[in-house]
Amino acid sequence: EFKLYLDGLKVGRVLVDESTRVPRLGSQVLDGKLFINNLAVVTRLNTILERERFSYRMTGRVFLVGDLGRKSLRVERDGVIDMNEGGSHDAALN
Repeated sequence: EFKLYLDGLKVGRVLVDESTRVPRLGSQVLDGKLFINNLAVVTRLNTILERERFSYRMTGRVFLVGDLGRKSLRVERDGVIDMNEGGSHDAALN
């Protein structure tokens, strides 16, 4: 489960309901579902998405299973999305 923030506003949570194997020093992209907190967030979300630039932040945990048992790893990613450039610029990756 991850929490999604846009311009500091907690928009909702993203759930990924699948498991995958990630090779050592590799990466993996998974699809998730966004659950929006409430109707008030939807109206503010429209205002944010109409801007040319806005910040985003995702925080959550990844659960790992390996030879040494189960562990969880806290992850956080943030950056700026520039709608004119059609992409995002990550400010940090932890």
